[in-house]
Amino acid sequence: MLYHCPSGKTHFINASTAFLLEQGLGQPATVESAAQAVAEARGVAADDELRADISDTLLRLEELGLIERA
Repeated sequence: MLYHCPSGKTHFINASTAFLLEQGLGQPATVESAAQAVAEARGVAADDELRADISDTLLRLEELGLIERA
């Protein structure tokens, strides 16, 4: 769970999303670099499917106001 103070909402997030928020997005990142960080943590290749999942996740996090586009 993630509590967003500005909105007063609690969001339920999965492990990959938590990783992105905690580790992968500690500084501005591209979809490619975020996908690479998740792939390395999982021990898998950063393929097109993973990049698409990361892109969708980042867009959703932006929609929720949890991240901002640099």
